[in-house]
Amino acid sequence: MADEFRRSECEVLYIGSPHGLEAEVVPQEGYSFMAVPSRGIAGSPFRKVMALAHLGMGTLKTLFRLLSWKPDLVIGTGGFACVPAVVAAALLRVPVVLLEQNAVPGRATKLLSRFSRAVCVSFDDSKQHFPGRRTEWTGNPLRRSMTALSKSDARKALELDPGRPTLLIAGASQGAQSINRAVVEALPLWADKEWNIIHLTGRNHLARVKARVETVLPPDAQIAYHAFGFRKDMENLYSASDLVVSRAGATTIAELTSLGLPALLVPYPFAGGHQKENARVVVHSGGAREIPDELVGEKLRGEVETLLEDFTLLNEMSARSKEAARPDASRCVINVCREVMK
Repeated sequence: MADEFRRSECEVLYIGSPHGLEAEVVPQEGYSFMAVPSRGIAGSPFRKVMALAHLGMGTLKTLFRLLSWKPDLVIGTGGFACVPAVVAAALLRVPVVLLEQNAVPGRATKLLSRFSRAVCVSFDDSKQHFPGRRTEWTGNPLRRSMTALSKSDARKALELDPGRPTLLIAGASQGAQSINRAVVEALPLWADKEWNIIHLTGRNHLARVKARVETVLPPDAQIAYHAFGFRKDMENLYSASDLVVSRAGATTIAELTSLGLPALLVPYPFAGGHQKENARVVVHSGGAREIPDELVGEKLRGEVETLLEDFTLLNEMSARSKEAARPDASRCVINVCREVMK
């Protein structure tokens, strides 16, 4: 969204947590970044008191910055890191638009919706959670680079055998231990498969996974296995793949459907279970299958083999996946923001 506004010669200030991924990524993209104290209100009474103290300090810091900067709009993207900015905007009567990526809104978005002029949701069913508020089904905005490349070009860029079926395993930015374990257990049984496997383990899990793979995968294995902790060029990885195994985060769902990628989704079972609802939308469309996290070790191998060896079925799933996409999401959100700013 920031990229879209910058193309219109708008100034952008990004406010977020000093401990989140945004503190590293946002400045690298050339945007001003302001870190504010914030944390979720959960846990023991002491942790709740500390969270409220952080919220107060963060709101005060943001209030002074917005007083001098005088923004025309504040966009909240959910999570408690955006609470100070939205509360400060409400106190200064600055218009607020909220983006809710997940099918089931988080507590922060529900709380902050009373201060908003509009809420943009990724899933049509999410409208019911904001009665009495202006709610627009816009889809989840994606960066412009998230476009499909040719399989041959993507596999060449990744130095993969262009003629092999390719499986991408991506357990979110921090990795997913249950998926990593299931893959390591399945690899010896896939040793004679002429497949490419790209495995994003998460930075903290890479060394452990690679060490384990060296002990279970025979040196004469036919399968081409490649492990990475993290990669930015997801458009290459997606475009090279015939099937994706991943969590069911809202942005991941938006990326998979926009590119029409068949998927095996393993929803993260915690954090309110919202990923299960995210997955339900694309599973219902026929573009993906779901494996419960507690059964991924038992079912992953069979599901991957069934799908990766049936390209007729994969093509059908690809078409169904695209039907669940909102490729114009960025334009839709920008239009809502411009209406609110007027």
